[in-house]
Amino acid sequence: INATAPGVDFIPTYNNTSLLLTTQLANVAPVATNDTTATDEDVALGVNVLANDYDLNGDAISITGFTQPAHGAVTQVGDSVLNYTPASNFFGSDTFTYIIAEGSSLSDTAMVLMTVNPVNDPPAVTGIPDVNFPEDGSTTLDLDPYASDIDNDPATLTWSANVIAAQAGTQPESGESKKDGISGIEVDPGDLQISIDPATHVASFSSTADTSGI
Repeated sequence: INATAPGVDFIPTYNNTSLLLTTQLANVAPVATNDTTATDEDVALGVNVLANDYDLNGDAISITGFTQPAHGAVTQVGDSVLNYTPASNFFGSDTFTYIIAEGSSLSDTAMVLMTVNPVNDPPAVTGIPDVNFPEDGSTTLDLDPYASDIDNDPATLTWSANVIAAQAGTQPESGESKKDGISGIEVDPGDLQISIDPATHVASFSSTADTSGI
């Protein structure tokens, strides 16, 4: 059996709708990135450790802690700078770590690798005694015990000497007379000669006769 409905058209209808999806980034920890830098021996350096750190949520980050290195000291200067001061005369590699946070309990830790370049420090000369010897005489003095050098063996040092001033002294014997009323020895720096053996570092002192005749 067939049934028809003459003169009737069936027209389909559609309903358009829109769906808006919003994705929100979860709060994540900030990212601290290791730093590598260098300074010279006995020279402090400030490191802006936050310069290469970031937070994916765009939150402000700050330093919340740091450790002390084995061969120096670290202090915080301002919001983002850690100041490293190497120990006296230290050179080589040193490290310390720091912690950053973004206001919540989320944080991250990074390391600062510091290279301290060596610097050749000048030698130190201390404790050289006064040198006394008879008029027209001579004496010697080994200089090595009075020298130190943090970077080099004192035996490798090169010595030189200049006469800046010379002071006279007299030890008159019993019954010794004065000549023309002069009781002291006249000394001119040019009367004193000093030579230093470059191999042994022994200084030799000698003087020429003074002009007083005493």
